[in-house]
Amino acid sequence: MSINDRASWPSPAQNPLIALLKGDDEWIDNQTLAIALDPSNLHRRRSLVRHWPDLDDVLGPETAMRQGDLMVPWKQRGGRGIRRVYSRKALVLIAMRAQTRNAAAFRDWLAGEIAAGRSTPASGPVAKAHDPDGRSALAQQRDSAG
Repeated sequence: MSINDRASWPSPAQNPLIALLKGDDEWIDNQTLAIALDPSNLHRRRSLVRHWPDLDDVLGPETAMRQGDLMVPWKQRGGRGIRRVYSRKALVLIAMRAQTRNAAAFRDWLAGEIAAGRSTPASGPVAKAHDPDGRSALAQQRDSAG
């Protein structure tokens, strides 16, 4: 089945990438993002870096925490480990590049939001920082002009 088959896409309400973008988390861990891109990554234990060796070059240093930057310690099977986390900007950049059904549906949703003048998600910290009611800057300008 092709990722471009819209019948196989999750609705915006069911798309985990959209839910992550609209959520309150400023940083998203590697496993959560990998599973949001493709639920089969849960069983395969896939890493985003394994999919894209040049991911660091694509994202830039400000979008991921990794070795040499702030490390996030976590417990892994009783031991200690390092967890790679990504910013909300990285989530968008990764979803724009990924070739999965969830990513294709995310791109379509995001294009619709931007075309409608909603350049920030309808909820979450980004929208609330711009307007407590979650309206985009464009909507605020229209309201004040009318």
